[in-house]
Amino acid sequence: MPQLAPRVTRAAPVVPGEFYRYQMTFKLVKSAAGAHSRKRLSHTHQNPLETAEARVPLFGAQEVAAILKIKPWKLQKLLESPTLKLPEPRKLGTAIRSTRVFTDADVLRIALAVELAADGLSAKGIGSTVLPEFEDNEQILGLGVRGGEMQSVQYGVGIMRSGARRTAEVFAWDRRENFVTKNKPYYVRNVTELIEKYSERIKAAKK
Repeated sequence: MPQLAPRVTRAAPVVPGEFYRYQMTFKLVKSAAGAHSRKRLSHTHQNPLETAEARVPLFGAQEVAAILKIKPWKLQKLLESPTLKLPEPRKLGTAIRSTRVFTDADVLRIALAVELAADGLSAKGIGSTVLPEFEDNEQILGLGVRGGEMQSVQYGVGIMRSGARRTAEVFAWDRRENFVTKNKPYYVRNVTELIEKYSERIKAAKK
């Protein structure tokens, strides 16, 4: 599933601890073959057949720690973990003075790592096997294109074992029976449900 390509259309001042809002617009274009792809809005592009817009907030480290309900030092430890391999936060400001910021998708990836660790998965397995499967913002945010429209979709993750090798795969939760029958995973979780409480906290922080 392709990655959403964001375009920041409104800047905000860099103030530590402040909640940032950016308007990011995505264009959903239906190709002649019937497939869907997302492209950046541009006056040089053809008129979109369908358009999906979303306000994407940016959170400071203190806000992220509050959403995760962990201490700031714990968040820092998670971000610096060489085995979890969490994406580095974005930075706003100058080379001399900058503020780390996180999108809602960034926060949910950290939350997923926290929940999977509490579920007994190793940091290495989470960082090397599971998180790379959630590079797509749509999946971690619980969104998907169905019938030509962006809709809420629950996703699950399954982990398979082949000898000493482990692989993970993300799938639509309503199709889990086919996934389990075909892949025979030893670990299966509804990820959208697992991180739902964090999604609710993010929504509350946006207000």
